[in-house]
Amino acid sequence: MKSKFVIGDKVKVVSYGHPIWVNKNSGMEMNFPIISEDDKVVWYDINGGVVGKIGIVEKVKETQGILGYSLSGIPKKSAWYNEDQLEAVLKT
Repeated sequence: MKSKFVIGDKVKVVSYGHPIWVNKNSGMEMNFPIISEDDKVVWYDINGGVVGKIGIVEKVKETQGILGYSLSGIPKKSAWYNEDQLEAVLKT
């Protein structure tokens, strides 16, 4: 699988920080921004504060056919990001 980003690329988190889903039948509501929902689940962003932050791709890993990116340079946040969460920051 071809990776959109490679180690050393500068990227910005653009869509959400950390998604979590909640079954609508559970009755549980969370006080986080909603990413999306359907008739069964609601996806919340429990770490929206990283949207807009810039990091450097440190690792690239494929899990079950999905590429994930570990970033350095975002303080207090260690996570794997999907391609749809990131965009390249042009080098100047």
